[in-house]
Amino acid sequence: MTTDPVCGMDVTEDSEYDAKYQGKVYRFCSRHCQEKFKADPARYMTEADNEPAPATDPVCGMQVEPDSPYRERWHDTEFLFCSSHCQEKF
Repeated sequence: MTTDPVCGMDVTEDSEYDAKYQGKVYRFCSRHCQEKFKADPARYMTEADNEPAPATDPVCGMQVEPDSPYRERWHDTEFLFCSSHCQEKF
């Protein structure tokens, strides 16, 4: 198993949706995630090690896309949420 760098879902190694970036093959759960990645692969990488940077909603534990509009800054840390409901609960 591997992790879709766009949505954070688990993906099998034989997924038909893949893309190569900086010599590494990334796999995706759908064509939609594959196309989002191909449009701007650097967006889904951390600066430190160039690996996928999934975010986890601190309330429900779901994987959150880096462009989630549900955000909250607390003590110089930005948290991302899957929904307004989780953001409000936080």
